[in-house]
Amino acid sequence: MFGRRILIAELDSMAQRARFDSRADATAIRELTGMVRTAYLLSDRIVVTDAMLLDGIYFMHMTPDRIAVALGVAPYELPMTVLSGFHRLGDALEAKRSSREQVWQTGERGDVPGWADRVTSAQRQWIESAEAGAFAIEPFADPVEVRADGGFVRSVPDPDWVAALPAGPAALLTQSLTAPSRSAFEIARDRSVAALDGQGAAGELEAFGAVADWWRGAYLDEVAERNGVDWIRFDGAADSAVVRNDSEVSGQGRRHFLLAGSVVDHVREMPPGAFGAARYAARASREAFMERQTPRRLRGLAFSVVAGLTAPRRGRVLAASVSRLALAAAVVVVSLPFLPSTLWGMEVAWLAFGAAVVATVPWQDLMTIATLTNPRGAAELSVVAATRVARAGAPVLRHELDGGRHGR
Repeated sequence: MFGRRILIAELDSMAQRARFDSRADATAIRELTGMVRTAYLLSDRIVVTDAMLLDGIYFMHMTPDRIAVALGVAPYELPMTVLSGFHRLGDALEAKRSSREQVWQTGERGDVPGWADRVTSAQRQWIESAEAGAFAIEPFADPVEVRADGGFVRSVPDPDWVAALPAGPAALLTQSLTAPSRSAFEIARDRSVAALDGQGAAGELEAFGAVADWWRGAYLDEVAERNGVDWIRFDGAADSAVVRNDSEVSGQGRRHFLLAGSVVDHVREMPPGAFGAARYAARASREAFMERQTPRRLRGLAFSVVAGLTAPRRGRVLAASVSRLALAAAVVVVSLPFLPSTLWGMEVAWLAFGAAVVATVPWQDLMTIATLTNPRGAAELSVVAATRVARAGAPVLRHELDGGRHGR
């Protein structure tokens, strides 16, 4: 039996390439490392596909030793699982190199000196690390069922939302329900958006974005369900038009939560040693969340990290605050019979109450708790209903998760 395992949407190799193309490498590395750390805080293992790892620009920079430092773990025992259609990572790389359909996301980068040599070196280090047993390689799981219409996702969108869509986005949604792969959907979406030609009605482009957001979430649900993992995404999660927080939203009965952006910000800025210590300090809260996934336990885990290594647990802060407020009120009530029944006497009572509140309530910890309810920069987390038991000898199913429009 294993604990929770998380797949990070932004580690899709195409998404990695887009991030590195749009900002400085150092910034992209810093952002993605914050996401990887956040995922590790919420789980036992981080799940990637062989395409994410071998054709992802982030992993060409962050080799096994560097990932180990960032996560505060030993390089010979990385908390990672690689999903692959091959038992050996080297075989997966050779298959990609020999495929004419492979579109390399780690291809030419003229602005980075010696980039080709860096890619070759990083791929070799990841293969050597896998052969040394530093992380697990697991086959893609067999689908639970095969839809007769050939569609990959089984989730059902909200009928009221569908009814309100303009004609173009509604047609794309209908087409997406039979899309056999991620690349097929993305190609259909690009064609639909291009057909607008700047003449689309107001809000139609936004509706296309909402359809794409829904389908990508449903696709991640399907991939995660088939492989027994959770997933998390960070970019634009709080702004999604179709996020239904703390509710079951997919055909698999998965639950979606929002994790406040302040948690990601805090984790991203931690020095490596501090991150390792913070994760260890939050182990009780993490175990509680793994046992049962609720918004309260997720916020409790977030508080354990953001509030620092020596702060009490979130529940204790709230209980202590309520008890101190009750004590201050009791002091006022008890003292009232002994105070003059004048306006001045009442003012003294309330001044005493105010002084007690200011002196006893842990304001800093309460402010930390308040930041955990702010959706700004939030991450969307999708979890399975319960901890799963790994299936031995699961047959291999090769399907697209990333690796280019035609890659596998």
